[in-house]
Amino acid sequence: MEMFLKKRNIPFEIVDLYQENLLPTDRSRLGAIIVLGGPMNVDDENRFPYLIEEKSFIRRCVEDSVPVLGICLGAQLLARVFDAQVYKNQHSELGCMDVELTKEGMKNPLFDQISSPMTVFQWHGDTFDLPKGADLLAQSPACLHQAFSVNNRFYGLQFHIEAGWEDAQRWAAAYLPDLQGAERKAAQAVLEIRRQEWSDSIQRDGWQLFENFFVSIAGFNKRT
Repeated sequence: MEMFLKKRNIPFEIVDLYQENLLPTDRSRLGAIIVLGGPMNVDDENRFPYLIEEKSFIRRCVEDSVPVLGICLGAQLLARVFDAQVYKNQHSELGCMDVELTKEGMKNPLFDQISSPMTVFQWHGDTFDLPKGADLLAQSPACLHQAFSVNNRFYGLQFHIEAGWEDAQRWAAAYLPDLQGAERKAAQAVLEIRRQEWSDSIQRDGWQLFENFFVSIAGFNKRT
């Protein structure tokens, strides 16, 4: 994502709440926000108190009509902001998998020039109910709610469009010692993926989705 923003000359700021960085107080200068993932769940407020502030910040951005793209945990936080339930999915999804675009997804500007099914990188155990008034944009057999939009302004993606091969390898190596059963086997399988075996479509579609979000939806000028 950083590479995309730099190439498009879009100014950005990274805020790491885990490192106690402060959220922006002046939302009038925000053109869009991306809410990324993490190993916690949306209700882990005792261990991660900043989640309270983060949800409040997302809610204020929605109220101010700042375009929001939530990815993985970010999608779950956005769903919760819209009063949807977030809970354990029946199956964890970990690795490279396909998702299918719905009819709404195929005509939504976020998925312009994206083919269905699309191969994505997954790393999640939780899922969310579809927020009231939201459009379901993508789904999979193991997890029905893969992507949603509210008013074509606020988007949640359960999968990781920002992750490349290096990210997948780093995450699998870091979390493998704490995983068991099917999740451990899935993480081991990720570690066995060689760089040349990583699907080119994951990076290409991820780049296109960022292009669609920042240019078509958030209104940044397209630059090369």
